[in-house]
Amino acid sequence: MTAKDWDTADDLWDQFNPYKHRDRERLRALACACARRVLAAAGPPHPAFSEVVDVAERYAGGRAPRADLLAARKSLRAAIKSFAPAKQRSAAVAVFAELTDESIEGFEHMLQSAESVLKKTLGRGFAAEKRALSALVRCVFGNPFRPVAFDPAWRTEAAAALARGMYEANDFAAMPVLADALDDAGCADADVLAHCRSAGPHARGCWGVGLVLGPA
Repeated sequence: MTAKDWDTADDLWDQFNPYKHRDRERLRALACACARRVLAAAGPPHPAFSEVVDVAERYAGGRAPRADLLAARKSLRAAIKSFAPAKQRSAAVAVFAELTDESIEGFEHMLQSAESVLKKTLGRGFAAEKRALSALVRCVFGNPFRPVAFDPAWRTEAAAALARGMYEANDFAAMPVLADALDDAGCADADVLAHCRSAGPHARGCWGVGLVLGPA
């Protein structure tokens, strides 16, 4: 795969290999973004499922302590125990149960489970969904062939406030406004500006927002 392939391939989701991109917290952020797609398509089976997504996202971004992640996992496991045995072993449950995993194998299985649920739920609509999943891979990992050197001078008060507001609200509609703020701050990096102006989807864990937010 080349840098251009990464930018343009509609089937990047199929080509993505977690074992080549071993950043566990980026993998967790991608897994959470996929879990939200499952929630939107299939609906939440239990409040603990939505809770674990939110906490795991924040943990992945360094914005929730490990104690919160473990508490969400405990609540989720208690909820799962109330399900029938067949449902406990289902792909839908695996999508959420493995968001707190620490192994590459766990994240790989979670992404496979999410694909399985989305395929079953969306049917022919999964072709468009796969393009969205490919966009999420780009959103979380950026382009590994072109790492960005982010100038802290671009992290103005206006840009940081926009990034923080989008992250907290989990609403990324203001990404083009963030691009303008970065442009005003002197950012001329084509990849940063293009990503912020792209249609997305964007998610918590977005590499562009993460650069603006800086360390938690």
